[in-house]
Amino acid sequence: MAYYAVKILNDIGVTWNKEIQLIYGTDEENDWEGVRYYFEHEAMPDYGIVPDGIFPMIYAEKGVAQIDLTGHFDTKVLQSFQSGQAYNQVPDLATATINNQQVVTTDFEAYLTQHHLTGKLTNDGNQQTLTLIGKAAHGSSPQSGLNAATYLADFLSKQKLDKVSHQLLTFIKDKLHDNQDGKKFDLDFQDEELGATTLNPAIFSFVNGLLRIGIDFRYPAGFEFSKALAHLQATAKDFDLSAQLISLKEPSHTDLNHPYTKKLLAIYRKHTGDKTPALAIGGITYGRVFKQGVTFGSAFLGKKATLHQPNEYIELEDLFKALEIYLDALYQLATEEGKS
Repeated sequence: MAYYAVKILNDIGVTWNKEIQLIYGTDEENDWEGVRYYFEHEAMPDYGIVPDGIFPMIYAEKGVAQIDLTGHFDTKVLQSFQSGQAYNQVPDLATATINNQQVVTTDFEAYLTQHHLTGKLTNDGNQQTLTLIGKAAHGSSPQSGLNAATYLADFLSKQKLDKVSHQLLTFIKDKLHDNQDGKKFDLDFQDEELGATTLNPAIFSFVNGLLRIGIDFRYPAGFEFSKALAHLQATAKDFDLSAQLISLKEPSHTDLNHPYTKKLLAIYRKHTGDKTPALAIGGITYGRVFKQGVTFGSAFLGKKATLHQPNEYIELEDLFKALEIYLDALYQLATEEGKS
């Protein structure tokens, strides 16, 4: 829609008084390698409008840390444990394979029913494979999902396993299950503007004795992350684990008094009648890349949030309303005809 807004205005022959750049980031779900490279070689625009969030606009975002917990566990019963692919998504599928152990199918089914989950247990010789399906959600709001990995670990930790298997699964159950604010690691914190810390254990891989757990941790601006990381690393050692910081994006904040920011908010309100103030969120967008700028749509508040879930969509009515807003915004901010 942002692209078509530029194209429509250009096709009708407006007189541009600003240079328009369309910058496409290609690594937003990981470490932002694309935009980092871009701005090492290109000038920073005077103002950025990022159409990859929520209206009316996003002006502040939490800090985001991706942390890996790793270790080696010589287990006899637990052979593998796998779940998740991305730090910023609550994993909705987990599988575990165990040897020489008989988990009763009816026990597993009872657990699934109790927690409103689905899954299955299959037998193949001396091996049993358990599959559990949870509910995906964005990593910024783990409380909205059902973490398949931690639920599966919770169930297996209650079975009769060897000591090391039990140690590994009990760590997941005790420290990562139902710990969306990080309180079980003493990482919980809250401020008025950006809300509470969130912790999403997102990636689990245990194969050939090697364990990796990838965690997405988000925190408001007043949180002392360096001290928290040191505390987490010390806690991990108590469980024979190492905690390594993989990436860190500091909290961001945009000046709401910038003339363009004030004008964008007024344009949104003109087209919708909505007086909702600008938003501070736990998610992360390219809005924080720009020295001046905001994340501006294209999703609308009050609609079902389907991002990072199967069948993600936007209603056509909302899509074209966003186009209407982007057209007016670019017309007023970047053309001679639109100057007030």
